[in-house]
Amino acid sequence: MANRVGDTRHEHRVMRIAVRLFDLLSDEHGLGHEHRRTLKLAAMLHDVGRMYGSRRHHIRGAKMILSAGPSLPLRQSERRIVAYLARHHRGAIPSQDEATLLADGDDPRAAHVLLAILRAADTLDNRKMLPPGLAIRLRGRRLRIRCHVRGQMRRARRVFRNRCKFEMLRRELGVRVRVRLRHCEESDLK
Repeated sequence: MANRVGDTRHEHRVMRIAVRLFDLLSDEHGLGHEHRRTLKLAAMLHDVGRMYGSRRHHIRGAKMILSAGPSLPLRQSERRIVAYLARHHRGAIPSQDEATLLADGDDPRAAHVLLAILRAADTLDNRKMLPPGLAIRLRGRRLRIRCHVRGQMRRARRVFRNRCKFEMLRRELGVRVRVRLRHCEESDLK
């Protein structure tokens, strides 16, 4: 799968899933086009620290984003939010008070909403599995995700049914997430 330096398939898939979730949940979060753009950037950069190994890559990646300078042409506020998203895309969920990396002028609520979406999208494209086919629907305050999994059902159950991976969506937007798994063959996804 996408474990080699220079291979960005995972990041592109996470970006597509994140944008889909952002658009589906637009009435709930009320964020605009600039936030969508920031989410796309964060999805592409969330694993940048992996170039030095997977251990603590989220911490390393945030530092890399903050220190990138002109090679990453972002406004300072956008740079801080992208670094914040990279830093917290895995590990413990930060509290609203724990707005590390953000400055006084930054919007912590928007950062938390984007983080909730990024964490969910990153979970739905796990590097240790073949990418599932996804059907995502929102009905009221229920987000239904159907994962069409090729093999690896035991691992898929462990990954996709881990409620804490989607907890921020419930906490930030009041959306309950239900993930259903379906085993399928390669030909079923075409």
